[in-house]
Amino acid sequence: MRILNYFVYILKCSDKSYYTGITNDLERRLFEHNSGGSIDSYTHDKRPVELVFYEAFAHVNQAISFEKKVKGWTRKKKEAIIENNWGKLRELSACLNETSSVNFKKELPFNSDQGDKKSEITFPAYRKYKNNKHFFKIMNENEFEEISFIGSKVLVVKHVAKILPDRNFISDLLHDIGNTCELSSQEEYESYLKK
Repeated sequence: MRILNYFVYILKCSDKSYYTGITNDLERRLFEHNSGGSIDSYTHDKRPVELVFYEAFAHVNQAISFEKKVKGWTRKKKEAIIENNWGKLRELSACLNETSSVNFKKELPFNSDQGDKKSEITFPAYRKYKNNKHFFKIMNENEFEEISFIGSKVLVVKHVAKILPDRNFISDLLHDIGNTCELSSQEEYESYLKK
């Protein structure tokens, strides 16, 4: 059995703000925050602080990765995990503006080669970066292949999307690659694989 040695924690400060950190000793770290050891620290002028959440990890890299995510979250997302309401994270992560992929129709993004016309996606769809170093084969709404050229080597990565009810993964992909990609063909794609 692996011992969980690393902790990502959230403190609630006296000014009601949240502080997120990482440690391998929760008691010691909480004591250090409340004793005000470093004048330059965020929590120094916000004491006393209260431990409101922690998650244990076996590997430091996992803990660091989770800490970075949480530090980038909104207050509402932090409060969701403090309340042990992990399911609410999906709702709080939804993009609600007009440019959201929810509002993006199944059309290929604008491409200067197409003029002003947008066309429906026919699967498989092929796209490539204009520098010919990166290639996409979009098989269906849930999967695509990505080919990268690294020196003289060809790297092929197959992606299978986790489909969320309010998001269309392939529309997101096409939106993201938008004008940086141009139309391509199955023949060109297969010739890249043979290189």
